[in-house]
Amino acid sequence: MKNKIAYVLAAVLFTVSFSGCTQLKAQRTEKQENVTEAVQNLDFSENEDAVHQIEFKLEYPQAMWQMIDLRYADFKNQEEFEREFYQDVEKIIEITGYKDWYKQYNPDMEYARVLIKIADMGYISVGGKCDIPSDDTVKGIFTTIYFDKNLIAVGGQVLPHELTHFLCGMSFSFSLADGLAEYCNFQVTGKSRNYSSYPTDDYLKVMEVLYQEHDEFNEEVRQEIMDSVGRAGQYYPYHDDDVKSPFWYMYSESFVTWLINNYGMENFMHLYRDGSSEADYIWLDEGGFDAVKQKWCDYCNNYEPQYDYDAFYNEHLEYRDRWQEIRS
Repeated sequence: MKNKIAYVLAAVLFTVSFSGCTQLKAQRTEKQENVTEAVQNLDFSENEDAVHQIEFKLEYPQAMWQMIDLRYADFKNQEEFEREFYQDVEKIIEITGYKDWYKQYNPDMEYARVLIKIADMGYISVGGKCDIPSDDTVKGIFTTIYFDKNLIAVGGQVLPHELTHFLCGMSFSFSLADGLAEYCNFQVTGKSRNYSSYPTDDYLKVMEVLYQEHDEFNEEVRQEIMDSVGRAGQYYPYHDDDVKSPFWYMYSESFVTWLINNYGMENFMHLYRDGSSEADYIWLDEGGFDAVKQKWCDYCNNYEPQYDYDAFYNEHLEYRDRWQEIRS
C-alpha cells in the first residue's frame, strides 16, 4: 500500500506542478509576420454592460491549429475555442463582478488584441501563462496567453485561469492572484487542478494523507506553505520546488474560496484590487490578517472531505493514462 500511495503522490505532484501560471512583463511587440488573425466582437445580449463593447481580436501562430493534438480537449477546433473564450470572459466578469476591468489598462479602451499560443511549455514547467498587457494603440492593448500543448491534449482546463489573470490583473499578493484564478477556473469548468471534479479542499485532504508517505512533505512543510498563503508579495515562494509549488497553488485557492464564501465577492475584490499590504485585511475582519488566517487554518484543519481516497485515485488513474497515451 505504501508503494502505491508513493507512486500516486509522485504522479499527482507532477501533474499539478505542471499546471501553474506565471505572469511575465510583456514587451510591446509589432504584429508578427507568421500570425493569422481572427477578429471577433463580443456580443452578449443579456450582459452587454459586462464587456462595455470591448472587441477581442484573437490571433494565432500560423498553422497552429493544424499542428496541435486536441484528442481530449473540450474544444476540437479554432471555432470552438473562440466560443469558449468569449463565454469564459463573460462568466468570469459575472463571477467577480468586475465590469470595468478594462479601466485598469486604459479607460478609453475599445479593443484587446490577444495572441494565443498553444505550444510546448515543459521547459518552464507551467501549464499556461499570461503576459501583462501593454499598449497596442491609444485605444487598445496587446497581450499573449500561452497554454501547454500536452496539458491541452489530455483535457486540462486552464483557459479560465489565464483569462482571470488578464481580466482581473495583479494584486498585492500573488497568492490571492493565483487563488482567484484557480477559484474562477473551478467555478467556470467544475474542475480543480485542471482536471479533478473534486473541490480543492477535498483534493487537499487526500494529499494531506498522502504526504505522510512522502519524505519531502511533512507537517512542518505544510505549516510553512499555509503561512505563506495570502501574504503580500508579487513573487512565487516555491517556483522551483516541484513538491511545495503545487501545494501552494491549492492552499491559495482554498484560502480565496474561503474568503469569498465568508466575506463576499465584493469585499474580496475590494481587497484584491485596492489593497496594498496585509494590513488591509482589516477591511474584511477587524482582527486583520492574523485573525483571518487563523480562521481559515481552523477551517482547513476541521474540514471533513466529501469524497474518499478511492474516488480520487480512480479519477487520477484515468488522467495519468491520458498523459502516457499522448507521450507514447
